[in-house]
Amino acid sequence: MKTITTGLISALIVGTVYAAGPLQVSIDHEMRAGTSVSNSVRNARAQSAQGIDVSRILSQCREVRASEQLQKIAADVDNQSPARQRALATLERRCAGFTDGELTDTAERETIFNAIQAADPQTVAVTQFIDATRQLSTLLPVERRGLVANVLALQDAVAIDDLGIRLFLHRSPKGAVAYFQGEEYLLTSDPDISYSVPLVKCELGQDCGPSEREVLTTCIYQGKCVGTLYELVEERAAAAGKDTAVVKQMAKEIASAIRRSDIDAFVRD
Repeated sequence: MKTITTGLISALIVGTVYAAGPLQVSIDHEMRAGTSVSNSVRNARAQSAQGIDVSRILSQCREVRASEQLQKIAADVDNQSPARQRALATLERRCAGFTDGELTDTAERETIFNAIQAADPQTVAVTQFIDATRQLSTLLPVERRGLVANVLALQDAVAIDDLGIRLFLHRSPKGAVAYFQGEEYLLTSDPDISYSVPLVKCELGQDCGPSEREVLTTCIYQGKCVGTLYELVEERAAAAGKDTAVVKQMAKEIASAIRRSDIDAFVRD
């Protein structure tokens, strides 16, 4: 049995086979370009589509509006590095155009509720998985297989990213473990898989450049500005004494299992 940490894992995925709808394509493009996503978010909310992604955007932009730290950085922007200035400008443009009323807990909850009511596949699969796996000890393998099958069938980066480590969690006599391809990882230390999971979305085609959410916010808030999520994760893994080649290889293997919809790779019978 191996070991794993939950500290680094922010999550996962989209694929080369990712069947994005026009709304998602528009939002993805605007995010990469660092342009305001408010109009696309409104369109998606009106159609009750991509509920999970829209909810996350509303949450991030609400935090941007409320962040005292961000306001201090913006006030002192002349003293920031050029990369940090660009990152700050990208985030501000991304969150421009929203009214305060759109950036509330209520708006975020309504987005998810309406998407579930409209049977948005992404939102339904993710919320069902989270609800069902809150009590791992009562979840039968056959039930977990159905949940994983629904998620993998989406081939959706946002859905996998939202689930993150939950996709791998199982109950064992030693407590909660992460399971992948026959290996169990205890949730008590930092093996390579904990650094691999955030990179899976990159392996499956999601944009992981300077405007990727974690890359962007790490640059702004911590002053650690890199070009890609790969660089950010590799830096963290190397600092923890991990073999970055192993980290990247495991990300490739997870991405491959998702592309194949290999339920057995994620479910221990």
